[in-house]
Amino acid sequence: MNREPAALGLLSQHVGKTSGLKLIGCNSDPLDAVAKIGRSEVIPDMVFLDSEVLRGSNMLKVRSALLDRDTQVVFSSLDNDLAAAAFDWDAVDYLQQPVSYERFLRCINKVKERFGLINQVIERANASCFFIQSDGKGKLIRVAKERIVYVESALNYLHIHLDTSSHATYLPIKEMEENLSGGPFIRVHKSFIINLDKINVVEGNMIHLNNGKTIVLGPNYRKDFFERIGSLVMKSKK
Repeated sequence: MNREPAALGLLSQHVGKTSGLKLIGCNSDPLDAVAKIGRSEVIPDMVFLDSEVLRGSNMLKVRSALLDRDTQVVFSSLDNDLAAAAFDWDAVDYLQQPVSYERFLRCINKVKERFGLINQVIERANASCFFIQSDGKGKLIRVAKERIVYVESALNYLHIHLDTSSHATYLPIKEMEENLSGGPFIRVHKSFIINLDKINVVEGNMIHLNNGKTIVLGPNYRKDFFERIGSLVMKSKK
């Protein structure tokens, strides 16, 4: 998506001679291109976007359409004036026109690395178990996700509490949160992740789990928690 014909033509040439890439569309009007993406007429893995869209009044509309579909964005421009704003979009790269083929290839490698990290997260989230390192040298412990009741962060360690046992490992809670994404797990406090399937009672800000543990729901996590369980609440239609 670029308003400059020369820039569109050069990027198209680069895509055409690069193995593994397929050009599925060019457009000088970002809004028209975004509309087609929104209607699923085209579903790109990545787009090269004119940085001038960052100045426009429709910036949020363009951003929502692309990021909602996990489309990777690379900005291009005649100058670097908008580079900082581009990275607020979590853009993969920012190219200054005209783009040499060597610079283009470095950009594509960055995109591939980003997709590799995304695929790792998806694979981990879909797995039924994972392994953690214990204090014992060379010892790996298998943890079945369905057996996790809650995870607690204490200093630099995570304590993973299962139905009948618990294990400690040296790991940031943010990494565990990503590993457990997509399942019945939710972070309810800066130090706790719980398994929704293990809840017995929710009483105000108190979450009572089926192993007898009670966890206080943190104020910063309250909204997401009740939105998550809202669809599971049975209410009379009368």
